[in-house]
Amino acid sequence: MRRTDMRTAIIIVSVVALTLFGAGSAGAWVTLPSGICWLTGGGVKFEPVTGTRLAEHQPQVTFGGNVHPACDGAGAGGNWNHVDHDSKLHFHGTDIPNIGCGNVEPPGSTSPDTPFNVIEFAGSGTLQGIAGNKDDFGTVCFAARAEDRNEPGSNGAKDGALIDRYSLVVFDCGTGQPLLVFGDGTGNEIPTPVPITGGNLQMHSNPCDNPPLQ
Repeated sequence: MRRTDMRTAIIIVSVVALTLFGAGSAGAWVTLPSGICWLTGGGVKFEPVTGTRLAEHQPQVTFGGNVHPACDGAGAGGNWNHVDHDSKLHFHGTDIPNIGCGNVEPPGSTSPDTPFNVIEFAGSGTLQGIAGNKDDFGTVCFAARAEDRNEPGSNGAKDGALIDRYSLVVFDCGTGQPLLVFGDGTGNEIPTPVPITGGNLQMHSNPCDNPPLQ
């Protein structure tokens, strides 16, 4: 995704259908009504910055929350945190209007069963310094990708292909300049996602999963 594409994705905040951002993934990508495709993530490490349990990539980076959660079919935007202790930065995504879902092989995910295992999402939020870092970037834009490859996401899989993966880029909404990049990439696109080391990234396609999420 080019920087101009990312800026355009954020500007179009009144979309009715879900928007695809990625390219080159195996399997079909689809357009769905709002609220049908969504994500939850976290569960392993208590993060003092957010006061919640998040997923992690080594001890330095924690992330999690929810993307477009829904139990009425309407969707609710979401709430996504990404804390980088090396860079001393905390990104908090609070407006997530744009989402696309698809698959890497093998398609689908389990617990709950869904026809998708990849979600790409974009929106806006804030980026601020932590742990003595006084930087405050104010409102920023972002794009991210999560792959739900296993249950639970980071445990019990000898094959690295069966471990959940995640990536994110945070950038200036006006210029497209990358401010925070997580994953394999330069910042001009959504980075290639990397395996998580703790926690779980979980896809959902039913607006009212049963049992309910914790």
